[in-house]
Amino acid sequence: IYLVHPDGTGIRRLTDGGKENNRLGGWSPDGRFFTLGSNRRAPEGIDAYVCDPDAGTLRLVSENRGIGGFTDISRDGGHAILSRTVSRGNNDLFRVDLQTGSETLLTPHEGPANLSGAFGADVRTIYLASDLAGDLRVFVRLDLDARPIPLDALDQRIRADVAAIQRELAEGGLRCVTIAI
Repeated sequence: IYLVHPDGTGIRRLTDGGKENNRLGGWSPDGRFFTLGSNRRAPEGIDAYVCDPDAGTLRLVSENRGIGGFTDISRDGGHAILSRTVSRGNNDLFRVDLQTGSETLLTPHEGPANLSGAFGADVRTIYLASDLAGDLRVFVRLDLDARPIPLDALDQRIRADVAAIQRELAEGGLRCVTIAI
């Protein structure tokens, strides 16, 4: 992974290169760091890292036995959502404290599940696309203050680009969701 100025100058490599596989993740809302996945620790797993581009340092946050990576960063930059593949067609989502690396399982389930998620306006609300309730993916809101954490379906019949809706909600760009069925 390289960092370069918009005009093409100042290129510098941030990963070792040639010995590992790296996947670029997202930037923090304030632009101070970004996430990436890499198998630099062990060839059998893609771990989740945070990179400080100014210092040129990588910090391992979450180890994975298989494939995993951060899918979103909270607005305050303190937490991330980690998707960890259990097996083909089955993954779990975790909320990870980026300073301590502590993980909270968000999606306990049995059997296969295809899950993706994004933070709401705060770190206590997470929006998911989930097929836990059946064959179709539904848009779900997680309220992390509730116990047990309920999976509240926002629309059981959704046939839309849920990833785009999640991004819009996380960025605060949507006040409501209208879906044509």
